[in-house]
Amino acid sequence: MQAAFFHGVRDIRVREISDAEPKAGEVLIAVTAVGICGSDLHTYLLGNIGGVSSREPIVLGHEAGGVILALGPEVPSHLRVGQRVAIDPATPCLQCEFCQHGQHHLCLNLKFMGYFPQHGALQERIVHPARSVVPVPDSISDVGAAMLEPLGVSLHAARLWRYTARRRCVGDRLWHNWLAVRPFGALGRRAAYLRCGSLCMALGHGGELWR
Repeated sequence: MQAAFFHGVRDIRVREISDAEPKAGEVLIAVTAVGICGSDLHTYLLGNIGGVSSREPIVLGHEAGGVILALGPEVPSHLRVGQRVAIDPATPCLQCEFCQHGQHHLCLNLKFMGYFPQHGALQERIVHPARSVVPVPDSISDVGAAMLEPLGVSLHAARLWRYTARRRCVGDRLWHNWLAVRPFGALGRRAAYLRCGSLCMALGHGGELWR
């Protein structure tokens, strides 16, 4: 199968690699859609993300969806071959103190797909932990399945933010809810709209007003 490897700044090379077999608790997935995250672009253009550089060629891509091709042993019964899934790129260890308290996103041993040294989804097929794949209905497209990861990031950040909206009133009339969504782009603005409705106005990346 083919995979796109990042070798260095502005250097992506597609090459043939061997298929991996799913082990216990893993599934083999045919990748049907991959999003290009800002962090992928940052890595491609600058060679690193968060100060971390790959010490060897790596496959990028952590926003992905696909179809299950094979199941390894001990895979949960709700997963089956032919099932369409969204891929959660984060795999917590479930053993550290944060995982034990349900804070999996703070896992001290977190493995993240497409972030060195874990290969990502810019390949035709990928083996991934079964506990980190989520079945999706037919009403969600392949691209939609890939977009669930960045949507989840935006919604989580918005919830942490607690939507500190500032209301302006003219007389007894509500003027607008204001919500700053500078870091989140289109998905963040959509999350703001879902929260505030038609009265919501927001600031985009360049400070432009979005309504």
